[in-house]
Amino acid sequence: MTNRLIAWGSVEHMVHNAMDSLIESGRREQKDLWSRKEGFVEDDKGFHLSIAIPGFEKDNITVQIDPESRYLGLKAADDAGNTEAKHLIIVPRHADVSKNPKAVLKNGILTVSFEKDTSVAPRTIEVTVQ
Repeated sequence: MTNRLIAWGSVEHMVHNAMDSLIESGRREQKDLWSRKEGFVEDDKGFHLSIAIPGFEKDNITVQIDPESRYLGLKAADDAGNTEAKHLIIVPRHADVSKNPKAVLKNGILTVSFEKDTSVAPRTIEVTVQ
């Protein structure tokens, strides 16, 4: 089963689109323009998301992050500016969305990276005796 990509919007809008997608996928075969195996991958430097988007050029891809909701929005358009695909994913809470985010397109693979946010790391609280 292929999922339709969810557009930007409210939670109600996203749920509505997801339900439409389930219904439509049963009626006809759809082509998934975005392909990702997993969510974000964490390493020592940060968090990385790789998505295959063959056939799109750098100038036709938009990557946006909402720092409050932590939603990462990806949109690809054809040469005429018509939206071909949209994707929405939540960025991990330990990713610093304000510090040097990067989006790199190489050989049809878009990789979005965020550094780790050390301010949200767990702290040890010293126990004292009174």
